[in-house]
Amino acid sequence: MIHMALIPFFLKNTQCSGMVQNHFAAKPYIDAWAPDTRTLTCMYIRAKTRILKSGAKATSYALVECHRIKGAPKQRTVLNLGQSFAIPKEQWRALILHIDEGLRGQSRLAFESEGLRHTSETIVEKLLEKGYNVDDPRDDRDAVIIDEVHHTDTRTVGGERVALKALQLLGFAKFLRMLKLREDQIHLATALVVGRMLSPGSERHTHEWMHERSSILELLHCDLPSLSSLYRIGDALYEHRQSIMDALFGTTKELLGFSETIAFFDLTTTWNQKVVFAGR
Repeated sequence: MIHMALIPFFLKNTQCSGMVQNHFAAKPYIDAWAPDTRTLTCMYIRAKTRILKSGAKATSYALVECHRIKGAPKQRTVLNLGQSFAIPKEQWRALILHIDEGLRGQSRLAFESEGLRHTSETIVEKLLEKGYNVDDPRDDRDAVIIDEVHHTDTRTVGGERVALKALQLLGFAKFLRMLKLREDQIHLATALVVGRMLSPGSERHTHEWMHERSSILELLHCDLPSLSSLYRIGDALYEHRQSIMDALFGTTKELLGFSETIAFFDLTTTWNQKVVFAGR
């Protein structure tokens, strides 16, 4: 019997979220830009000044977004802000971040500026009315998404490593060498035992597990065995079962430092057999 208490196994979950996507901005007319790690879009406010026929200057403002088409950076106007846009230039960066958060439905703390709060809410409302989707791709190339995992033809490896370490601590391979088993037989016996530990079943089941779902053969650096060879190594282990159990039990006592204990169970409380006599 192999005691899994030998294996203090800790699984640490890591969480990844967000989309890795290139951000681009064009140089002309860029007055404020928000390349912040919290935002996945690349918006900026563009101010463009033109001379009227009267000689006066008129400045119009627009909310612009950077994206890529066939690898080339492009800009598109997502919302015209008009000439009456009154947010100071030093607050444009904060405004962009609040717009992005509003589009994503994220809660925000109260603004110090009432004008900034009102402007961001108005812009978000207009963008949503236009059907703007903040999650649409901004690059026609394949984006790398790190919060999703798609896999095919995968194999388990964690449990196999833990089981192999347990067998190593117990000296399983060393004892099989004392029984005059060859190295290829030892690898096959190890794979069979690991299969019974992680996916209990018949030799046929274990053979399918090795072939389709497990990386045990890669870890042992051996090829897929035939089903008949699994049967033969299973018979060899069964033939020496008593000596193997005695050796593993002795090693386990040394590793864990416990003494032998005999426990008696009263089975009358768990089993009741009723005998029915003929004619009664």
